[in-house]
Amino acid sequence: MNGHKWLRRAAGRCLALATVAGMAFSQTERTEGAEGAYPAPKGVKFIADIPYREGNEAWMVDIAMPAESGGAPRAAVLAVHGGGWTSGDKNGQRVLINYLAEHGYVGVGVRYRLTGEAPFPACIEDAKCATRWLRAHAADYSVDPNRIGAFGHSAGAHLAAMLGVAPKSAGLDDGPWQDQSSLVNAVCGVATPTDFVNGRESRRFKTENEARKCSPITYANADAPPFLLIQGTKDGTVDPQQAKRFADALRAAGAKNVNLVLLDELGHDPLPSHEAILRPMILAFFDTTIGSQAGLLGRQVDMAEEYRTTRRTAEGYKFDKVAQFDKDGDGKISRSEFGGTGEMFARIDRNFNGCIEKEEMESQPTSQRQGGRRGNVTPE
Repeated sequence: MNGHKWLRRAAGRCLALATVAGMAFSQTERTEGAEGAYPAPKGVKFIADIPYREGNEAWMVDIAMPAESGGAPRAAVLAVHGGGWTSGDKNGQRVLINYLAEHGYVGVGVRYRLTGEAPFPACIEDAKCATRWLRAHAADYSVDPNRIGAFGHSAGAHLAAMLGVAPKSAGLDDGPWQDQSSLVNAVCGVATPTDFVNGRESRRFKTENEARKCSPITYANADAPPFLLIQGTKDGTVDPQQAKRFADALRAAGAKNVNLVLLDELGHDPLPSHEAILRPMILAFFDTTIGSQAGLLGRQVDMAEEYRTTRRTAEGYKFDKVAQFDKDGDGKISRSEFGGTGEMFARIDRNFNGCIEKEEMESQPTSQRQGGRRGNVTPE
């Protein structure tokens, strides 16, 4: 998704798209309700106002999870609200976390101390504490502690990014559950402030060192989790260059999965008007990084690269390269069994019979294959 020029064009021309009533998960959504009274969708269990630390009403989360246990622990997504670090509340994330629960996740809406109560880095410390709490209580909510993501818009995206890259050595892990990591396994941010030293937010800090300590770009590293950064090019609140520079810094540091999506002509909050485009993208990102399809994209990329580099060799691309999908050991792989893309399947299926067979793959090297439905197009 690096670049996504096709999406830039699509997003720029879809200004007439309407959000689905009641389903938008924009940061501007505000759904209030008494404890335990929030109407959860069918099949979703909603739990309000769970403390992740004692001593302050700000230290609470809401949790939405599938009502059915489903057996194996589930991936979780922390939804961190925006509001310029001065306003907003976890209650505004209830539509989102219920949506996540409907799609098999444990959604966690996080409340944190606003800067009017406690200055930076308190909000970062709170988000990290909530993450550690979730890992410490993973079994209570059927969460896989190794599959936790974070989502946020604007200020919430900044905090989500800090959950992705700021290590314990940064000195931001205040509070209990110190035996748990506060680093998440995937991050999606919309309009993400990433550099407080070289941005308008520098005025919030007394010194450059304080601003640097609270900036995600400071901690760009090779072990960063997968990132999806969504940014409107006409954002008048968060400089679009912040997302670009952060993506560049992550890649330069060696991070393996950095996705930057630029939305032409869109402003600070593209979610309400372009939810039909962005919601599936965000869900697909989490599905392929921490969810039900985790690792699938990487496997497909590796498979395509091996095919490209070996198909013209003397040995060719043989059945042993895809034998992992032959679950019953009969030497045949149907399209439903195959773990790669449809295009990849079509290239390997030499007989065009909807089935990859060991005999056909071993009979001749791939380099001898000519013509066919896809001609001589070479995947690169």
